[in-house]
Amino acid sequence: MYLVNFCIAINIISAFVQCDDITKQSDLSSTIKSNDEHQITNEDTDMTAVEKVNVKIYYETLCPYCINFFVYYLQPEIVSLHKYLNIRLYPYGNAETKEEGDHYEITCQHGESECYGNKLHACAIDIIKNVTKSTLYNCCLMGNQSDDNAATECGVQMKIDADPIKECAKSDKGNQLLKDYGEKSMYVGYPGVPFILVDGKTSSADVFKKDICEAFIEPPPPCKT
Repeated sequence: MYLVNFCIAINIISAFVQCDDITKQSDLSSTIKSNDEHQITNEDTDMTAVEKVNVKIYYETLCPYCINFFVYYLQPEIVSLHKYLNIRLYPYGNAETKEEGDHYEITCQHGESECYGNKLHACAIDIIKNVTKSTLYNCCLMGNQSDDNAATECGVQMKIDADPIKECAKSDKGNQLLKDYGEKSMYVGYPGVPFILVDGKTSSADVFKKDICEAFIEPPPPCKT
């Protein structure tokens, strides 16, 4: 088996629980605000020298614990700390890629809907380019089931054209992006998702902001509030 199919329980410190096949989630969309309210510009950061912390997040779109992390923990910190973070998302999770010659097939833990959701996230990262905006867009998708309706709704909220993202997710490009994220995920070999690295050290939702702020030599103002 490629990975043990369980997720990190974000509400229990250092505990792992199985990510079961229940894809129905509570409505979290009310927690996602529009990009105007976030006041995020088209530039990721001010280009002046500023200390940055590296954050990498390995996840899958229909894992309940990944959804909770994105909506309740990641999204608020992106809003307040985006100028001080280098964020990298890896939407693959506990999927498995089987290759036979030039052909490959990807199977996701929560089925084909999750594979498509992962592709939407991968395509958003590839097409939007701006890391802050694509991360917030994917946070919005996570609060709305990461499907075509979510892609459209989040696009309206954030003034992003969702059509190219959906077209990409349905194309060979989407498949290739997901395969590439799978290769990067296999290299890490995490035990479950969400798997969070802050400057190369493992973190979890309950200490996410604390770990980020402690990684700075000189913590920025958002860490002092």
